[in-house]
Amino acid sequence: LNTSSWRREARLPEQEVIVEAPEYIQQLTKAKLEKFDLGDKYLNYGDALLNDSLDSQKILNLAGLLASHGRPVIVFSRHDSRYLTEQYDLPKSSCVNMTTNNTPDSIMPDIEAIKRKITDFLWENKQAIVAVSDIEYLLSFNEFSSVMNMFRDTIDEVRMADHLLLVHCNLEVMSDIQRHMFGREFESITTTYLDNLVMDAESLLDHPICMELTEEELSWAQSAFSTDNPNDFWDGNERPGMLRDDPKKAAKHINEISLSLIHI
Repeated sequence: LNTSSWRREARLPEQEVIVEAPEYIQQLTKAKLEKFDLGDKYLNYGDALLNDSLDSQKILNLAGLLASHGRPVIVFSRHDSRYLTEQYDLPKSSCVNMTTNNTPDSIMPDIEAIKRKITDFLWENKQAIVAVSDIEYLLSFNEFSSVMNMFRDTIDEVRMADHLLLVHCNLEVMSDIQRHMFGREFESITTTYLDNLVMDAESLLDHPICMELTEEELSWAQSAFSTDNPNDFWDGNERPGMLRDDPKKAAKHINEISLSLIHI
């Protein structure tokens, strides 16, 4: 062989040009892939969800995103409304600061006062979201039994009227018995799950809690489902609200309701 006749490009390996995806795209892809690993957990009607972690940032992020998607949201925390508005894009009207100081948008750490405000909010809104953080602060002013009863009553209201409750608490501040009693009232959600929701914020629109039904649709659904094998839609025991135990079925029937109304 006449090596002197070799061309330079023939001696060098061919290089493949790789363009790395922007960081946002990488994170979004990661969130969607991890969604399969975590299972199809949807934010559904009547859910009472608890995140046990060191800080409430993830729950507040989620509350802000749900508000941006048009859901009525109220947040009880130790943060003032200015901080929540700037950091989590929450509407000022959604922010309630639990404090002993008499400041705007504040409420005393009084169980009955907080319970009344939650009840009034749920009564005035449909498919609403209640977010509560800083349970430790409430426990510093109230007996555990009082706080526990407030959440039990709130969970009952949420389940009866198809709302959503999001709670953050560092359960390490409680005793073993208290942690067991408190945790058993909720479905636990991990920080990883919350991270994935935040990274893929548009996917929240696919969750049942963001698929708002009109009064006409709700009336039609309740009438149809109450006469056509109701056991297919609710279990009749723990959760009397409709369509909350099977989120995929909920989304499917919401679409069916809308199509049916179009043809009425």
